[in-house]
Amino acid sequence: MARVGKAKDPTAEMAALHDRRMKLAMRRHEAEATMTAALRVVEGSSERRRQVLLAEARGGDAGATVEQVDRERQVAEHAAADQKQRVEAFRTVEAEIGEAQDAVIDAHPEHFLALAVASSEATSQALTAALDATQVAVTAWMGTRGAWSRVRMSRRRRGLDLGPEIPISDLGTSVLELSQSRTRAWPGGSREGWERFCEREGVAKPAKVSNAAALAQFGGEAA
Repeated sequence: MARVGKAKDPTAEMAALHDRRMKLAMRRHEAEATMTAALRVVEGSSERRRQVLLAEARGGDAGATVEQVDRERQVAEHAAADQKQRVEAFRTVEAEIGEAQDAVIDAHPEHFLALAVASSEATSQALTAALDATQVAVTAWMGTRGAWSRVRMSRRRRGLDLGPEIPISDLGTSVLELSQSRTRAWPGGSREGWERFCEREGVAKPAKVSNAAALAQFGGEAA
């Protein structure tokens, strides 16, 4: 009896590909840094050679010979050329991994649709929570202004210096922005609009995915 292979988990596949790509990117950055350092040696070798020749002509100690400078330049040129090829190789493989990531997404459209829906839901919930907290802060700020206003008015009645005033809060703008944004974390700016699109295109309602899983997935990809 033939054994049935375990179905691949697209999230695990994407995580593995992402990890490979990040490791390659780190190696590419290291190669780029090495290449840049080598190129600096090459670029500065002509002036260093000139300084050595001047020192020799003046009878002084240049700290190096022309032959040493030339050898260092040759070593740096070789290193720069080598690292350049390595950078190009890393970029090529990174692009291949990017294509593999695209293939995983295209092979599992329902899975990634469910992640996108969960991400929109999580973002909407986060914005609503932020709105509630900001409204509490606005109320608290108004109460604070009122409390200090009573103190200042008492000082005025007693002929004293009023002292500095609590500034006017600009949190009202934040409340407005959050109020308008909390329903916009969907394609087209609203869940209703997205659902109408699904009905028109015959897109089935995706399976439920946790908000944490969705945010972790897309947060990782963004990195």
